[in-house]
Amino acid sequence: MPDAVSIVMLSTIHNPLNILPVHVKPQLKTHKHFTMCLSLMHSSFSDSSQLLEWIELHKILGVERFLIYVQSVSNDVKQVLKFYEQENNAMVATLPWSLTDDLCNDVKLHYCGQLAALNDCLYRSKGYSYYIAATDLDEVIIPQHKNDFTWLDMLLNLPDHSVYLFRNSFVIRNLKNSADIKENKHIMTDYLMRDDFIYGPRDRSKMISWTDDVVTLGIHNVWAMRSGDEYGVDPNVGLLHHYRKSPVVYPEGVHVFRIKSNVTVKYSQDLRERVSLVREKMRTNSPKTRPP
Repeated sequence: MPDAVSIVMLSTIHNPLNILPVHVKPQLKTHKHFTMCLSLMHSSFSDSSQLLEWIELHKILGVERFLIYVQSVSNDVKQVLKFYEQENNAMVATLPWSLTDDLCNDVKLHYCGQLAALNDCLYRSKGYSYYIAATDLDEVIIPQHKNDFTWLDMLLNLPDHSVYLFRNSFVIRNLKNSADIKENKHIMTDYLMRDDFIYGPRDRSKMISWTDDVVTLGIHNVWAMRSGDEYGVDPNVGLLHHYRKSPVVYPEGVHVFRIKSNVTVKYSQDLRERVSLVREKMRTNSPKTRPP
């Protein structure tokens, strides 16, 4: 892959309708491997524990920078975001998304302007991060080989491509069992039963992309590239784990079986310790605020 080129020009460009101004800022020399873009949090999103777990697991996977877009969240979620920004502002940045609820509910904008946010994240990352990834809070790209602990471990064993597509498989969280709740299970490491059906590339898939080669990001694949190509990763090497609270309705004729996958167990202890440490720090730093 070519080295990233530092951008030295500073300008401000407005689109013809003057709805979403685009700010082009000077970029630093590339020094991060992975930037993670979190799809918009909207409609008063309130699961602060899930956000905390999602950030900490991605830090284990090797993510060094998070861009988190916020339209509307609960006070508990705001406290988690505030903690991370104060703890290490260079790693976690919260970006306000000022669309109104009416606009967010407009189907033409697709989930509150998700595509615009993803591409904003892409261009903020060019010249700063080699790779960019984007998922929802209930998704995580998991290396499947037991010796591949981080994303970098996994990519180093794959052919050289600009975009790596990871296929989707649903993991169903059984919340009916009260014991699960009392045990404070971590969604992404303690629920091990997933559906054996794996979607094809570009169908619910998510990707890790080389920032220099991508021009326009889509949600499930890249829409435009300057150079390079897409590569569908073998699900035995890397898989998108998509966590749902209830069973998924599959296309007619698709027969699905539930299988046990222990692949995320390799992160369990580290994740549990990290989450506990963050909660303790939040208690210490903000005694009046109830941590997630």
